[in-house]
Amino acid sequence: MVQLNTAYDQIKQHDAELLAIHVECSEAGTVNAVKRNKLAFPMANDDRLKIVDKYSPTSTYLIDRHGVIRARWLDSIHNRVGPDAIIKALQKLRESDTQPQKPAPPPDRNRN
Repeated sequence: MVQLNTAYDQIKQHDAELLAIHVECSEAGTVNAVKRNKLAFPMANDDRLKIVDKYSPTSTYLIDRHGVIRARWLDSIHNRVGPDAIIKALQKLRESDTQPQKPAPPPDRNRN
């Protein structure tokens, strides 16, 4: 969390948002964790494990603006993806979004 907090400004520079999901305790516990760690990014609470039922609680997902998962890191509790890998994936995603689209081929005028 501390590493992600330190890299949060870099992540934001890629027009991205970082959202952490806290599953370890109540909503009040999540608020305390944010304050204690002075986190700059938002942290949601999933004390009822609704999200964790669909996704791994120790994994990291890069979701594009259309809601499509573009990258994922299936982390363990003690071996999480670092901000450098996330920023590299954001750069790659941004590059693919800015690549000019190939024009459609002209219609075949001989076909009816």
